[in-house]
Amino acid sequence: MDTDSLYYFSKADQSSVGPLTIAELQRAILSPDWFPDARIWRDGWAGWEPWDLAASKLGLRIPTPGSGTASDSSIEVNSIAPAAENFYLPPNAKLSSEPGDRSAPDELVFASFLSRFVAWFVDRVVVYVGFLGGSMLNSFFVSVAADAGAGPNPGLAVVSLGVMLTLIVAVVAYYVYFEQSVSGATLGKRLLGIRVVDLQGRRISLGRSMIRTLVSPFSGALFCIGFLMALVTAKRQALHDLAAGTLVIVASPDLAQRSSGGGARSGTGLKVVSAVIAGFFLFLGGLAAIAIPAYRDFVLRTHVAQAMNETAPIRDEIAAHYLANSEQCPENGSAAFGPASSYFGKHHSDVELASEQDINGRQWCITRITLANAKNDTVDGAVLTMTMSPGGVWSCATGTVPVRYVPRYCSPPE
Repeated sequence: MDTDSLYYFSKADQSSVGPLTIAELQRAILSPDWFPDARIWRDGWAGWEPWDLAASKLGLRIPTPGSGTASDSSIEVNSIAPAAENFYLPPNAKLSSEPGDRSAPDELVFASFLSRFVAWFVDRVVVYVGFLGGSMLNSFFVSVAADAGAGPNPGLAVVSLGVMLTLIVAVVAYYVYFEQSVSGATLGKRLLGIRVVDLQGRRISLGRSMIRTLVSPFSGALFCIGFLMALVTAKRQALHDLAAGTLVIVASPDLAQRSSGGGARSGTGLKVVSAVIAGFFLFLGGLAAIAIPAYRDFVLRTHVAQAMNETAPIRDEIAAHYLANSEQCPENGSAAFGPASSYFGKHHSDVELASEQDINGRQWCITRITLANAKNDTVDGAVLTMTMSPGGVWSCATGTVPVRYVPRYCSPPE
């Protein structure tokens, strides 16, 4: 028997009682004060159900004529405090014998534009911090994996793309899950005491929450016209509310009463939004002080690695020439090899070919790659030296390139 959910039942005057545990509900049903026309609702049900059908569904005992129910019960129905008159929740919605009567109660208090804006901002902080943190970790691990291998691995791009798509799905799931939950509110909406409901003031479905979330980006298009619609529509609905058939309301009558006062609630909202914005930008400042230099180093290291990739065909030609010409290295302008300036690409401006002899008289072929187009004075014009040993193994040295910009797999000559 499920004991985790909360249960409500209706009294003869159609007011609701609860929340109760399953044990309290059982004792109420067996009480001599039980109402023959009572209805029962529990979290997750679409609406109220006749008490006998609900009791059977929940596995509860149903009193029979002549049974001694009074001795079975230690709780009297009339002694149970009625639920707070919160017409926003299904247990307290007006009961009706007509299943089609689902009109929105008059007591709904629509959330103000200010409270919605503050909630939106808080949620954006939560989402962006999580997304930015995940993106930074993704970039870091991709960089480490690339530097630890024999060179940049194209497969890492696929993995990185998969991680980014996962982060996007997580952002969508954040809004979809919380807004269709029992609370009907994301973290930002909870902070401001507001929630999302359907047009009848009930908890929204998963599908409706999905539509609302997916249409929300369109509300931010064209100077946020879709969001500003909440200022002029009768029920303060934004574009995504109209598309999904939802409302944003004050979550409880107590908050609704205070909200009607206007000034105090607005003043609190302004204080909250000011504190959140200040904290957010302080956080961004600290994060930027750490992230920006690290990201710049990552970008420049990638630029150097791309220059190495662009010049790989030249090294293949040098290796072939070396084997075909009695282990002699080519030079710029020799047969099949052009001047240094003829070797240029997106990440380098020229490649100088040279050679050196070791103590055994064997030649080591050298390429000096001049980096370009990095838009960085330290890297542009710097030279990365790559050397091929007589055994045909290439290695590299930093030359005039700062060590932090050289990929870790770039090993010095043996």
